[in-house]
Amino acid sequence: MTNKEKLKLALDIFLATLIALTSLIVIDKMMEVPEAQAEMMWFHGGELEFDLTTDKGYVKHELWKAGLLEDWEFVERLITAESNWDVWAIGQNPNPTIDRGLWQINSYWHSEVSNECAFDLECSTKEAIRIRLADGNFNQWLAIKQ
Repeated sequence: MTNKEKLKLALDIFLATLIALTSLIVIDKMMEVPEAQAEMMWFHGGELEFDLTTDKGYVKHELWKAGLLEDWEFVERLITAESNWDVWAIGQNPNPTIDRGLWQINSYWHSEVSNECAFDLECSTKEAIRIRLADGNFNQWLAIKQ
């Protein structure tokens, strides 16, 4: 084998090794994606576990973050009674106001909550928690009382 052939062979081996290593790095990075998605989908807080892919899991997680996890069973009944977990629910009241979204946030009493927010799971949940923290209870919601 000539020096030129040896050099070509060594270069071919080097390139094949480089391609193999690059492929392993790419595959390794691809394997990280599901794990990263899993972290976004599930939150583990000690013995607590929230499925963040569901509306209920998201609401429960937000209550936990706000220190209101003890209200979870009540909130679950409240939202079921108010909107049946429909983020697009509209409740027409006898007066000219409407209750909007998952939490049925009233358009008059909470005009600071835009329609865009009221019909958005994340924004309306944050607003409902804000209202709950300001009032100390969920008594503004009439469908069910604590």
